[in-house]
Amino acid sequence: MIVILYIVVALLFIVPQYLFCQDTIEADRPGETQATSTLSRKQFQVELGVQKEQQNKHDYFLQHPDASLRFGITNRIELRAHLSEETHKIYSVNEIHHGLEPVEVGLKIKLWDKEEGKFQSSILAQIGIPSLASKVFDPGKAYHKIRLLMENELTSKLKFGYNIGSDWNEEEHHQNWIISCAPQLKLSDHVQVYIEEFSFLQEHSIPQHHLQGGLAYTFGKKIQLDASSGLGLNSASPDYFINAGISLRL
Repeated sequence: MIVILYIVVALLFIVPQYLFCQDTIEADRPGETQATSTLSRKQFQVELGVQKEQQNKHDYFLQHPDASLRFGITNRIELRAHLSEETHKIYSVNEIHHGLEPVEVGLKIKLWDKEEGKFQSSILAQIGIPSLASKVFDPGKAYHKIRLLMENELTSKLKFGYNIGSDWNEEEHHQNWIISCAPQLKLSDHVQVYIEEFSFLQEHSIPQHHLQGGLAYTFGKKIQLDASSGLGLNSASPDYFINAGISLRL
């Protein structure tokens, strides 16, 4: 599956680029807080990343890669697919799991775009398909992720994004709640930095709280590189995590 993904991405570079865009790329990565922006009609965007999440002294998870494919159906609705190839090395119980997490498909829909863009909101909904997963990561049933995405533009260089919704716990195979917030500062036409707090909440379990920060660098209007790192804020959270990736609008 991962070989097929790389081939598809490579082909996108050599086919004619007929989907010209004038606005600067904005990706949903690297943070947990998803952007409210949607792609314009017929725009296509690929977002690829790798992440290491150190659970404790011995155990860690790898995503290699984590990929989102986005296509603008209209200026306010985009079609999405999410794929993640993962390796879980759990030395504390002498287990190593490797394979494809359930492929997720869904939509992002722009709900509100106030005049001059001071406030925006969108809804993001995705369904995980268990038949499109490696056996080791098959949850046995379909699941959903749904988030309300909101953003306030405070100044021309500072904006504040925040999400709330239902997410999927891939380790314990049940739904939980996610809350996130992320102020983002534009340092120049090419560089943006952010800091973010996000939490996963579930019934009868200790909440997981995280803090991370990162930066994104754009080349022209169609390419973005990003890097981020963070840590868990309590015993139920991972020790730390690091992330890097690239986003391409074609």
